[in-house]
Amino acid sequence: MDNKKTKRNQEIFKFVYASALIAIIVILTATVGYIPFFGGIKITILHIPVILGAIVLGKRYGLLLGFVFGAGAMIRSFIEVVPENVPFTNPLLSVLPRMLFGYVAALLYDAFRKIFKREAVSVTLAAITATMFHTLIVVPILFVVAKTGFHFFASEHTFIIEKGFLAYMLFIVVNNMLLEIAAAAVIGAPIVLAIKKAMTQQPAEA
Repeated sequence: MDNKKTKRNQEIFKFVYASALIAIIVILTATVGYIPFFGGIKITILHIPVILGAIVLGKRYGLLLGFVFGAGAMIRSFIEVVPENVPFTNPLLSVLPRMLFGYVAALLYDAFRKIFKREAVSVTLAAITATMFHTLIVVPILFVVAKTGFHFFASEHTFIIEKGFLAYMLFIVVNNMLLEIAAAAVIGAPIVLAIKKAMTQQPAEA
């Protein structure tokens, strides 16, 4: 009976926690989730809630949160129709990589936990490597989508910089990845550790 009650409480916690993260992603997407940076690119902090959910709740919720992240980016690209946004009207760029990102973040955490046996190390490495994966999967797809014009508004808005486009892509990889990794490690990892600590203490208090 106690096991059933504990399992039910865990499912309730997961639902509430996932709902809160979804709300955070939606709010950030509509407000400060994308921060303008040098060269016309934007740094996102929306990967942090996805990491929080994927590591704490697992692969299924990682997929869900990644979907919300990507769907928000796609909707935003239809609302703010500017050259740097229009490639993300293609769900193969905006949605699919973000879903993979959420799933992979959970996989990486499980793998690191088996290797290192230390929660702080596993969480931090998972946050860092998942963020790297996010950038390294999104940018090549961005290149293909932008280069081929395989997106909405392609005739009205051209994202491609004719001279030095590959250099521009490399610039995005380096700057986005470093800044977003820093955010994941400094902000995301400590929050995950605090939440997981609270979860382990909950049964003892019940």
